Amino acid sequence: MENQNYASGEHYRSFATRIQRYLKDIANMDVELSNLYPVIVECLDYQDFEYGYAILSPSKPDWQAILMGSAISQMVQDSFDALTVERTKTEAMAATLEALDRSFQTPTALSSGKDKIEFYAGDEVIASIVPMCFEEVNVVGRQRVVSVFKGIRQHHDARLAKRLKNIPGFEGITTDSVSVGYGGLLLPSAANFAIALREDLEKELNIQLKQHQAQEIIARAFGAKNWATFVAKEEENTNDLWIPTVLFIHNKEGDVGDPPEYLTFRTPADAIWALGQRIKHHPVPLVPRVTNSLNGFYATAETSDDVSQNVFSSHGIMTLGYSDEYLKIAQKFSFKRSESVSKNIEAVMERRQIPLSDWKVYGDWLFWMEEVGGHTHLFAGPLEKDGHLTKRYSTAIYKASINTFQKPVIMGDYDSRFDIPIDSLSSEEIISLSEFSGMSISSRDMSHITAMSYEYSRNAR
Repeated sequence: MENQNYASGEHYRSFATRIQRYLKDIANMDVELSNLYPVIVECLDYQDFEYGYAILSPSKPDWQAILMGSAISQMVQDSFDALTVERTKTEAMAATLEALDRSFQTPTALSSGKDKIEFYAGDEVIASIVPMCFEEVNVVGRQRVVSVFKGIRQHHDARLAKRLKNIPGFEGITTDSVSVGYGGLLLPSAANFAIALREDLEKELNIQLKQHQAQEIIARAFGAKNWATFVAKEEENTNDLWIPTVLFIHNKEGDVGDPPEYLTFRTPADAIWALGQRIKHHPVPLVPRVTNSLNGFYATAETSDDVSQNVFSSHGIMTLGYSDEYLKIAQKFSFKRSESVSKNIEAVMERRQIPLSDWKVYGDWLFWMEEVGGHTHLFAGPLEKDGHLTKRYSTAIYKASINTFQKPVIMGDYDSRFDIPIDSLSSEEIISLSEFSGMSISSRDMSHITAMSYEYSRNAR
């Protein structure tokens, strides 16, 4: 799916047109587009579309947590939470640099280790980037929560509290919602899309679909061959479809000034189940409460005394965001190797008299260019942990291209059998390799390159 603004009227109209087509093909129903368009606007929002398209073309994020020190978090609290995330170390570096600039904080030193990047102002750590460590998934708990959220809308849906009472820990839940919900889905899923489409068509246009018809229509509208393919892909890619969710543990020892501890989960359902377990086993009776937020579901557990105080809270984590200017700066940093390993690589390249501009490390591979027989050749090899090569490939650049059909490879000598396997590289790294080497990217199946271009464009925003 090409990169576009899912909240735009143009996209809604395009999606409504596909729904119109499949209503005719699958249910033999003719519906005017002018009637169908407002139903789709009410039924799904941009977060639903992001999730739905990602089912078939997921990115493979390497989630990084960005933790702001006390000084900067006070200065940017109107714009950002103290804990934010980005999909890669490069994006996290870009976002952190921009946030520091916006808050007029100037780092005086940067420490980069295997698992942490720290920004210093004098002796104080003002920001750090660390890989996200996710809690173990309770599969049964996740499934129970997903079932509870079927059909629940984002705004003022009184059904949510009633259903959550069936989740351990939420028996005493309270909510301010007393009305029928509206808006997009609170917890997007393939099943929820079909339920929402069926409900809204019946409510707004008196169109009654069978559930299996709604499922096939929604699957094909998102680009799947059929419903079975759509749900199979969702199950396969579940952990890559969500921005992580956090469970904050507030004032664990009762000291109001202490920052909260936190646990991170791959999906909101995982965090909600964990929150219920915390409430259930807490030594002091707690009152669970749910509200809506910009990130969707927001749940808290409060003390029941006169001075109400949050003990736990769970909600989606915001991405910090960055501009293209800062991304270009961040791309100059390398985070893949320790300092000693990087020095080994640099020493090898220096002995071969390869200038810094003619070699790059992408993922676990080293690439460099040399002149051989009057032509520029690309050399490549997988790196061992110590930074040395155990295997080496080469091909003339003018004969080579990157092919993304099935597994990505560099095809040398005009599609000869001597291919260089690069399937361990991310889409962003493959595009960067293309820009570094001048090789074009080709694919007999254009959906691969479309998905790749979409991911890279989104990452470069």
